[in-house]
Amino acid sequence: MPSRKPQPNTPQDKKRSFAPDFILLRAGCRGDAKTDWRYKLSVIAHSNIPTLNSIDSFFLSQDKGQLYGKLLAVKKRLGGFNNFPIVNQGCYSDWVAATFPPDFPCVAKVGTASGGLGKMKILDSDMWDDFRSLMPMQNQFFATEGFIPWDYDIRIQKIGNHYRAFRRTAKHWKSNVDFAMKDEDIEVEERYKIWIEEAAHELGMEICAMDVLQVAATGKEYILECNSSAIGLNGRHAEEDNKHIRDLVLRKMEAARNLKREQDTLRDETIKKKREEHNKEESTKKENTMEAEDKAEKGKGKEKKEKKVQKEKEEATELVPSYESLLRQVQELQAELKQMQEAKVAKEKEEQEKADKKAEEKEKKGGFFGRK
Repeated sequence: MPSRKPQPNTPQDKKRSFAPDFILLRAGCRGDAKTDWRYKLSVIAHSNIPTLNSIDSFFLSQDKGQLYGKLLAVKKRLGGFNNFPIVNQGCYSDWVAATFPPDFPCVAKVGTASGGLGKMKILDSDMWDDFRSLMPMQNQFFATEGFIPWDYDIRIQKIGNHYRAFRRTAKHWKSNVDFAMKDEDIEVEERYKIWIEEAAHELGMEICAMDVLQVAATGKEYILECNSSAIGLNGRHAEEDNKHIRDLVLRKMEAARNLKREQDTLRDETIKKKREEHNKEESTKKENTMEAEDKAEKGKGKEKKEKKVQKEKEEATELVPSYESLLRQVQELQAELKQMQEAKVAKEKEEQEKADKKAEEKEKKGGFFGRK
């Protein structure tokens, strides 16, 4: 979308489209009641584009309720308030939940806002009731914390491995809205470094700033909040700090590129390995199938051969009679032959008898005529 303050002689006054490879997140997504650009963060997250700070960390920073809960985790991990003196807060889901008032004076903070917006100092119960009467008009949670009559507002800044601390003074209880605010550089105490390091680790932030209130009379310090990469830079050090941010961005871009290369290499190797395993499995499967088919074919051949042999045996058995059968057949033939011979002999005997009888009769007849 067009920039509200476009640079001269640039297309920033027009709606533009682009496809980034890396994004430096340096602007907050929430402010007044009309400002909520978190849907744009969702687009970046959906595209899986590397960012600084990380997209998850930046999402977290845009919800002061979740962010405070993370800081409480740091307090618990470090051993309590003495080692991580975060200011105590009460939190209310809506105005109905705020039946019992907090201790006064206090500061009420509505939802997630920045730049001094959504904050109110409440001195007594009447002001508290007035504040509660306004909350039904806002669909937001709100938190309260005890008002601290601070003398110095200390900002601890972290950009990668570079740390900076400066102390601010102002006449207004909200120092960031006082145009007469003054600041000076101070030494980064060891406790400051521990506080911001632990918070950055818990919140996943490479660029962040922690606000600490200091009471001069007692020397007590109270951690107020921790902001993400959308922090404003001190004008006296803006040029140097921008260089630190530039160098950090370049390192992160290089790391993201190397990571992508490693991921691509790993992906290619994984695909190659899976393809080889697949080919090996297919080859093994094919070999097993062929072997099974060969075995099946051999089995079929053997079975077929056995059947053929069995059939031949059966046929041979049918064609070649047994010894007993042959003997029986021979005996039957011999008996038949004997009967035929006996019949022939009987017939010849019968014919001879007939011939002899005929000859005898003829002889008898011839003898009679001879006697005459």
